[in-house]
Amino acid sequence: VVPENGLERLFAVLVILFAMVTFSSFVSTITNAMTQLRNLNREKNEQMTVLRRYFSENEVHFHLMGRVYGCLQKAMGKSRRRVHEADVSILQLLPWTLRTELQE
Repeated sequence: VVPENGLERLFAVLVILFAMVTFSSFVSTITNAMTQLRNLNREKNEQMTVLRRYFSENEVHFHLMGRVYGCLQKAMGKSRRRVHEADVSILQLLPWTLRTELQE
């Protein structure tokens, strides 16, 4: 199918431009989501990198490394499931009496 007059050519160009804008928005949204995911794990990854460096520099045995990794994974999993009061900054807006009652 080929456009035969000026109006059809204009329509074809507009459809192609719309498709390009839509596709680039879609790619941008996916890129932004991936960046946010990477940032969520950045601190954990940095800590694990420092730990691996510590193991390497101090020549820690593989068996002990495995035990440490396992223990840390469990500890990080438990801390991730539970939300502490200090993590909820909006609670600072509550009156003192209500906050003490919430802590009980």
